[in-house]
Amino acid sequence: PDAHWIGVKLTDRTGACVAGAKVKWESRGGTQTRFAVAGGSFASSGDRRLLFGLGGDTTGKLTVTWPDGSEQA
Repeated sequence: PDAHWIGVKLTDRTGACVAGAKVKWESRGGTQTRFAVAGGSFASSGDRRLLFGLGGDTTGKLTVTWPDGSEQA
């Protein structure tokens, strides 16, 4: 079976992580929401991407709400 996914890495204009941003994926299969957070464990590196499982449904709309409240689709 087809099991697609997307990973979204958010950065600001300087390349820094954008904590507090919200990303929403809307498709026929429903809506998924992820939030960018800061922090982590000492001396570790985690995957900063926000991951969305799409299954076989690869058509949808991705919307980013930045910490200042502006939206980008």
